[in-house]
Amino acid sequence: NEKYEDNPLPILGTGDIIGGGGDQQPLSGSRTVTAVFGEAVIPIVKNLEALAQMRYDKYSDFGNTTNPKLGLKWSPMREFSIRGSVGTGFRAPTLPELLAPQSQTNTGGNYNDPFYEARVGNCYDAAGAPTANFNPSFCNAQLTVKQGGNPALQPEESKQATIGIILQPTRDLNIAVDAWNIKMKKQIGIPDPDSRLADFISQFLSSPGTAYDPTSAKLTAAGKTALNGGATGVGIVRNAGTGNLSHVSSQYDNIAETDVKGVDITINTLLGKTAVGDFRATLDATYIASWKQGGTEYVGQYASFGPVVRWKNNLVIDWSRGGWNAALGYRWQSGYRDQGDTRDVGSYELFDLSVAYRGIKNLTLRAGIQNLLDRDPPYSRTGDYFHVGFDPTYGDPHGRTFKVGMSYVFK
Repeated sequence: NEKYEDNPLPILGTGDIIGGGGDQQPLSGSRTVTAVFGEAVIPIVKNLEALAQMRYDKYSDFGNTTNPKLGLKWSPMREFSIRGSVGTGFRAPTLPELLAPQSQTNTGGNYNDPFYEARVGNCYDAAGAPTANFNPSFCNAQLTVKQGGNPALQPEESKQATIGIILQPTRDLNIAVDAWNIKMKKQIGIPDPDSRLADFISQFLSSPGTAYDPTSAKLTAAGKTALNGGATGVGIVRNAGTGNLSHVSSQYDNIAETDVKGVDITINTLLGKTAVGDFRATLDATYIASWKQGGTEYVGQYASFGPVVRWKNNLVIDWSRGGWNAALGYRWQSGYRDQGDTRDVGSYELFDLSVAYRGIKNLTLRAGIQNLLDRDPPYSRTGDYFHVGFDPTYGDPHGRTFKVGMSYVFK
């Protein structure tokens, strides 16, 4: 059983805070979730086995879903295996995404209400001067936006497929390479009200390919006829009484489809056994071959949700002797084209060092340094976050960080 309750301070509910993003209303809700999961490993013939999984989920607020997975693994010899799988998945909307109260804010840019101009007349003349029809409530104005939860949301859905090989040419070397493809649909997000409004107006303008400017944007005669005839768009809500724009909806919605392809690589090897200890190396790497959302390729680019980097690698050199263990880690990821498509953000690398002692029965002592060289994240001009000068989804602003820990296992 899930319960959610959020009670903002009364001042936040007034919306009377500059830059506050609109009024914040109390939220409460609950739901019951029941799930059943089962799996079976099925030998088919010698060296060939299947893995079958099934999960059934029932949500009291939107229904039920069944998601299977089927995998096969063939091992013709000890040194070589091939494996593959197909399956489906889902993500249920959260309670805030479903139930958040409607609040009011406004568009970031200024627009002319297209319904007002279709009914009354242009706000500006050909020279860009205000006409007699100019009304500051509907012309060159930040128009009303309503945001909040959406009880009609559907769960996100996905399909996954993988195929890969496992090589173990020696006892001390293991290599796994897996290619995968994930397709997601009905992804939940908050639509950009400015994009919704600008795209809607653009189809009725004489110059739809140019950036929107309230003083120069002119509706065509056919566009005015269509608007007066009831033309509307997704998230564009008209006031039934006045005929003008009521608001642009920025409620949570199922707004995206994503298709991602990539390869995961894992290499684990013993470097050597020496008089001073044993040395091992582990490499985990991911290569993103394609990341398309809405049909647009974003690999190496800044997308609406942050940068999509092509490579991410994590290399760890491990040393152990007796009760002691130490590890030096190297994390690296490739750069990308920054937001605005005017510059490149460089690659990003960090070194980490850790030490552990397990010489006391059931006790482990740990100490470590993250970002050993105290490196700053690379500069980014992104404006999507409160942070300035770097992208928090790409780099960590913490400098050199020291950590200690202790764990004890009761047996």
